Formats: sequence, C-alpha cells, structure tokens
Amino acid sequence: NDDLKKLYYFLGIEMKNKVSAQNKLIITRILNTLKKYAGGSLKVEDIYIAMMEITAEQLQIERGNKYKKEELLDEIIGRYEEIKDSKDFSEYISNLSSLLSSKSMVDFNRELKNNIIDGKFLIAYNADVREENEGNKRFRRLLAMTFPKITISNLFISIILERRNFN
Repeated sequence: NDDLKKLYYFLGIEMKNKVSAQNKLIITRILNTLKKYAGGSLKVEDIYIAMMEITAEQLQIERGNKYKKEELLDEIIGRYEEIKDSKDFSEYISNLSSLLSSKSMVDFNRELKNNIIDGKFLIAYNADVREENEGNKRFRRLLAMTFPKITISNLFISIILERRNFN
C-alpha cells in the first residue's frame, strides 16, 4: 500500500533494510500504537481513522464535539497552520534546525532533550512526505522510538497536505 511505503520513506527506512533490528523496532512501535487506536486492525481505512484520532488528540482538539471526517480534517489542518504561523514555532524550529545540522553528536545529544519537549511544534515540524534530508529523517526515526504518536501525527498531516496540495 502506498501509505505504508510513505511511512518507510518518511522515516528514511529503505524497503530492503526494513528487517534490520532498529528498523523493525521503529515500525513495530508505530504499528502497535496504530493498532491500539484502530481496535487491533491494520486495515487501511482503520489506520487512517486511527491516525486522525491520534492527531486530534495530540493537537488537543476537543473530542466531545462530534465532527464529520472532513470537519475534523479541516480542524486538524487549521491547528497545524496556527502552530506553523506562530512566532514560538519559528524560534523553536530555528533552534531545532541548528541542532539537527550540528556535526557534533555530543552537542546533539546534550541539546536534544531540551528541544524535544514541545510536541505540538514537533507535529508541525517539516510535514513533507517528500523530505530528502537524512538529518531530518534520522530525527523522525528518533521521534518514532520515543514519541510514536507525534510521528504518526506528523505523518498524517504530511499525507493530508500532500493530498490537498498545500505543501
């Protein structure tokens, strides 16, 4: 399925290397999280709804309101755009970009925990399924291990933006 291939590409995992221990662990974390929200199912339509629910949860969209699918998608994209347009996001991303381009692993590891805290910004970080930068993909793999819901949300927004041609 194309969305599964997008997941691998999004995380910088080549299909030929998907069975390495690290990559299996990353994919297992993502799939197990999706299964919890999809009632144990891994059918495409169930995964899509699970990704939407996880993203709404991560963006703190009030779930007491009854949304139709398109309304919830619009709300998700609206929140994404609010985050992206905020001054705090610009500063956060500038700091994160500097960190990701750091040549020193010591600097990277030391600063990472200070920069990873705010999940709402990470959800909006570089929501592009066509991303080529290996540093960004490495960061996505790290996020997938530590915060699978954030990674799922970022991927979901990326897919929606691609489908709506916002990117």
